[in-house]
Amino acid sequence: MAEAVTVVPGERQLVGEGWSLRADHVEMLKGNVWHALIGVRRGLKLLVTGSDQDRELDVEAWAGEPEETDGVAVIDTGAGTIRLARVPLCSCGVRGCGNAGIQLAKWLPGNELPALVELLRELPWTETIPTSSNVLHDDSLAAIEGPETGSSGPGSYLYFPGSGEVFPLGPENGASDPDS
Repeated sequence: MAEAVTVVPGERQLVGEGWSLRADHVEMLKGNVWHALIGVRRGLKLLVTGSDQDRELDVEAWAGEPEETDGVAVIDTGAGTIRLARVPLCSCGVRGCGNAGIQLAKWLPGNELPALVELLRELPWTETIPTSSNVLHDDSLAAIEGPETGSSGPGSYLYFPGSGEVFPLGPENGASDPDS
C-alpha cells in the first residue's frame, strides 16, 4: 500500500515512513498542495507535487528549473540499456510541446519516490534524442515488485522489464537521504 508523503517546508524535506529526501525548495499552494524540487544529481531535478492527503505524487524530470530548462526522459537505447536523455526544445519554441509524451512525467505512489531517485542517480546520460518510440512509459519504469512475488514493500526491487537489470531497494540499500 502506498504511504502518505509529508512535506516539511522550513526544513525543505519530503518525509515518508522510514525515509526522507532533501528538496532544493518547497512551495506551499492552496488546499495543502505543495511543490518540491529535488536535486537528484547534476543536470537532473524532479518536480514533485502532492498533498498531505494524497498517497500518490506527480513527478516530472527536468534538467534544471521546471519550464525554464529541458525536460529529461528515460530511454531504451537498445538491448535493454536504459539512459537519461535531455528533451530538446521543440522547433515551435514551446517547451511543453517538445516534452509532451516524452519527458519523464508520471504519478507515483509516495513510498516509491526514494527508489526512483536512487535509480535516476545511477543511470548514465546519453546524447540520443528521446522519441516516442524509445522513451519508457508507465510501468516500464519505477515498477516496484519483488522478483518472485510481484509485490512491493521492504526489500522490493525496481526493475526495467526486458533489461535483466534489477535494483534492490530499501533503507538498507541507500533509499533514504544520506544528508538527513
